[in-house]
Amino acid sequence: MMLRGIGLTGMPGSGKSTVSKIISRKLNCLVVSMGDIAREITREKYETVDARKVLEVAARLRREKGRNYFAKLSFSKIKDYEGITVVDGLRNIEELDYFKKKIDEFYVVNIHASPKVRFERLYKRKRAGDPLTMKELRERDLKELNLGIGGAIALSDTVIVNNSSINRLNKLIEDLLEELNLAH
Repeated sequence: MMLRGIGLTGMPGSGKSTVSKIISRKLNCLVVSMGDIAREITREKYETVDARKVLEVAARLRREKGRNYFAKLSFSKIKDYEGITVVDGLRNIEELDYFKKKIDEFYVVNIHASPKVRFERLYKRKRAGDPLTMKELRERDLKELNLGIGGAIALSDTVIVNNSSINRLNKLIEDLLEELNLAH
C-alpha cells in the first residue's frame, strides 16, 4: 500500500482548516488536524480549551516527548488509510521530516495570509484564547515561531496566498490538485 498525503502549515488564521475542508470535499479524503489532537489532549487534562493553554500544552509535550510527538499521534490515524490524507497543522521541521519518511508521497503546502487578514479571521472566529488585538496576534505569532513553525514554512513545497475570496482560494486549490495529479 502506498501512502499519499498533503501537509498544511501556516500561521494561525491563514486558512489551513478551510483548505483542509475544501480538499476533503474535492477528493473525499481523510483529514487529520494536529491542532484538534492538541485541543483534545488539553480538554482531557484541563477541561478547558483556549488557544493559549493549547499552545502551552503542545509546547510542553513536544519538549517532553519529542518535537515530532503530534506527528506520531497523527500518523497512527493515517497509517492504514488507503486514500489521500490531509495533515492540517505542521508546526516544525521534525514533524515535516517525520511525515516525509512515513508517507511515500507527502507534499507540504504553506498557507499564507497577511497579519491583517489573519487577525480579522481570528477575531471573527472567536475561538477561546484567539487574539483580540494585533499586539496579541503578534505575541501568538512569536510563540508559534519559537516552536519552529518558520522551519516548516520555509521547507514547504509550495505556497498558497490566501488573502482574498473563498472563490479565489477554491481556484488555487484546484490548480494545486491538478499540479499534484490529484484532481478528479
